[in-house]
Amino acid sequence: MSATSAIPSTPAASLRRDGALHPHLLFTLGMACVAAWAATALYFASGDGGMDFLGYAKGQDFINVWTAGHLVVEGRAAEVFDPQRFLAAMRALAGPSTPPHFWSYPPTALFAAAPLGLASYGAGFVLWSAAGLLALACAVWRMFPGRTERLLVLASPAVAINLLMGQNGCLTAALWIGGAALLQRRPAIAGALFGLLTFKPQLGLLIPALLLAGRHRRAIAAACLSAAALAALSVAAFGVDSWAAFVSLSLPTQFSSMSAWQGLFQWFTPSAFMGARLLGLSSPWALAVQAPLAVLAAVLVWRAARQGGEPMTQAALLFVATFVATPQSSTYDLIPTAAAALVLARRGRGAADGVLAALLWVAPWATLAFNAAHLPVTPLLMTWAAVRLATLAASERAGDAGPRRTLQPA
Repeated sequence: MSATSAIPSTPAASLRRDGALHPHLLFTLGMACVAAWAATALYFASGDGGMDFLGYAKGQDFINVWTAGHLVVEGRAAEVFDPQRFLAAMRALAGPSTPPHFWSYPPTALFAAAPLGLASYGAGFVLWSAAGLLALACAVWRMFPGRTERLLVLASPAVAINLLMGQNGCLTAALWIGGAALLQRRPAIAGALFGLLTFKPQLGLLIPALLLAGRHRRAIAAACLSAAALAALSVAAFGVDSWAAFVSLSLPTQFSSMSAWQGLFQWFTPSAFMGARLLGLSSPWALAVQAPLAVLAAVLVWRAARQGGEPMTQAALLFVATFVATPQSSTYDLIPTAAAALVLARRGRGAADGVLAALLWVAPWATLAFNAAHLPVTPLLMTWAAVRLATLAASERAGDAGPRRTLQPA
């Protein structure tokens, strides 16, 4: 069922025209999509056969999922979490010159990887990408009642870079966006989706604040049950030794990568922590930079949820504020901020909000360029967007935000 909106007249400077995205902004977002997908197509067309110009298998990080799937199928799930044995298995499958990769997710993530162990690399990549896009489409159809927004999110630069990287950003975004879209009408299903997101826990950092402050008791219960059931099933399927290896081997490797690795890994990370590291600060000082921003993000989400207001704006705030709060994320995780950009474009009040929406839209690719130049501006952008969305949420509660579009399933 489509949501209906009463659209009063608005000033010429508004980002809305007759209830639609302003044509100038729509053109800007569309051109960014064209550029991002053209770059992605060029990436897949370049290189030598199945290898890209950097020496990685095309779809770079997908080789992690594919290797993990093979190890699970062969009954060697615990080896996924041992960086040395995992790399040896990867090179046995893909060739001895395969660049180093490691697995950083808990055993609960192996359920998504396991079926890919039955496929070739190329077929598995196509299946993985198609399944992620389908899941994302289902979630986006629930969040946005308009066809334009739905198609824009699916064509966004964030989706393009996720496909290029062969990552799980479409899947995590589907759980995240789907949970937010269903929270008001189907709280149990929403909570279950949030619980499944625990396979990438850093992206669920502020979900407890949203649920607790909003008094979403059914969603809280469903999230706890879903997360517990997923963990229990992973123990049954992959053994306690997989969890032990994850804690003793994978987590230390992940902490080491965040604290010591340089170069391309840093360019893909949009957090304040990594921005501080790019500017030469040590890890403890980088955490000191991250901490107050995390507190600010949590406070913004808590206040918006506690005081009520438009669910769509609260969802957009959750998406953006999470990237203010978490020290660990990547550009391919930013698909929900594309949805937030469209919410801001619809509900914003002037040209400044249009500029902010456009900047959020291109952030997945712009982060690479700015971080490579040691100009980590993305944390500032995300903070600006979070504060602005919190301000809009407050004005909506006061009843002076103008046009509104409720968050209802299509």
